[in-house]
Amino acid sequence: MAALDQHTKRLIRLLSVRNIGWIVVAVAVIYLLFFDNDSVFFQFKLSREIRQLKEENRTLAEKIKQNKELLKNFDNPAYIEKFAREELLFRKRNEDIFIVQPVEEK
Repeated sequence: MAALDQHTKRLIRLLSVRNIGWIVVAVAVIYLLFFDNDSVFFQFKLSREIRQLKEENRTLAEKIKQNKELLKNFDNPAYIEKFAREELLFRKRNEDIFIVQPVEEK
């Protein structure tokens, strides 16, 4: 019975008003850190996603710039012929094409 009284007194001390306040604060902090929609981990995930999207945006802007330059060149007939010969391997009649590839050194 004495052990029960000591256990009860200890439990009452733990559940005093001041300790309950700290317990409530701890539970609130844990909730805000892990379970809330605006949790710290969710914010880290969103900031990482924002960084990735900004990088993708920069890459796509660079591709758009390159494509605009390429599109400007397609107004020039000489460029169109050069492109068709080099990239698409087109040829004129009675013309042979030789593809020369560099030799790999071992």
